[in-house]
Amino acid sequence: MPFELFLPAQFFAFFLVFSRVGAALSMMPGLGEGLVSMRVRLAFAMLVSLVSLPMVQDTLPAMPAAAPQLALLVIGEVVVGLFIGTLSRIAMTILEMAGFIISMQIGLASAQAFNPSLGAQGSLPGALLSTIGVLLILTTNLHHIFILGVVDSYTLFTPGAPMPVQDFSMVVTRAVADGFRVALQIGAPLLDVRRIVYDVSKQPIEYIRVLYRPDRYRYEMELVRVRKGDGMRWVTGANPEEADDFEAVATLSSGEAAPHSRDRGKT
Repeated sequence: MPFELFLPAQFFAFFLVFSRVGAALSMMPGLGEGLVSMRVRLAFAMLVSLVSLPMVQDTLPAMPAAAPQLALLVIGEVVVGLFIGTLSRIAMTILEMAGFIISMQIGLASAQAFNPSLGAQGSLPGALLSTIGVLLILTTNLHHIFILGVVDSYTLFTPGAPMPVQDFSMVVTRAVADGFRVALQIGAPLLDVRRIVYDVSKQPIEYIRVLYRPDRYRYEMELVRVRKGDGMRWVTGANPEEADDFEAVATLSSGEAAPHSRDRGKT
């Protein structure tokens, strides 16, 4: 190939690889944060694109003759890169959501701090979890796996081929749904149930402490306002006239199909 034709072809191949790699790396945890300089992002993306070019050059199409075809090809590569980067960014959003749930449980919902992952104010536990998440990604070299995944994506999403838009939407939707479930499991507190069972003579005969998953169990207790001695107090029990300080009626259920079990004892 003459040099005057070789140079434009190589520039086209580099620019096409840079379109996908740059879009993906711009959202990678650790590099896509708002505190990272744009020059650093571009320089790193260009370096990765230059190194990856010989490995993916066989999958690249020939340079289109018309500008509209070239524009569609570049837009498709950017969309694929943003799709890959969005999946990695969802993982950081899970940590922020889990931190927000924790802050609601411990009374720190109104306390805000700058979250580097979001580039805005967020909850204190969310900022802590996001920072720890980025630190673990960089210290365990998970960012290498992300870069290798971007390079391997050329075997799955060939440049110039029709994009599976429906598959993209299904994957993102499932990732977001699973992310909410994982965030709830991380941030929701365990149900710590402690119960002392007494005999008829008010002697303790059994002590039980059980930890239940909050997403699978429901704990209910009946509270009744009754007069006890010289004042009013809250007691638990189905019959207020028979309830005293040592009696409790609770309902613990697992799932929708599981039957309720009623336990009596001291709480």
